[in-house]
Amino acid sequence: VSALTGILILLMPLAWSLDQSRQTDYVDSQYEVAEKAETAIAAGAPPAAFDAAAGRRPPTMLGSYWESLTTNHPWIAPFFAPAASNFTIPQRVMVLFVVLIVQLFANGLVFD
Repeated sequence: VSALTGILILLMPLAWSLDQSRQTDYVDSQYEVAEKAETAIAAGAPPAAFDAAAGRRPPTMLGSYWESLTTNHPWIAPFFAPAASNFTIPQRVMVLFVVLIVQLFANGLVFD
């Protein structure tokens, strides 16, 4: 348990810094999108100009694997939480820590 607590102490600053940079990037990108939309509306652009997926290429196999890993894996995905999520990265790391501690406690009760 002390080793897991040590790992948590090491991971929390990393999770916090990831979360802060993620939030900053998200807010900055939202401002950029809003500015582009305002200029396009002022210029009289058609609605297709606001399509976010218009310039996107289809993902490669490795890109699809990485995207699936960072969104669906139970132990890796919390470090790559989407910026629009209601839960921050440190909150997700704490949930993982609590799951580990409860599992250790339950194993200690059952297999004493």
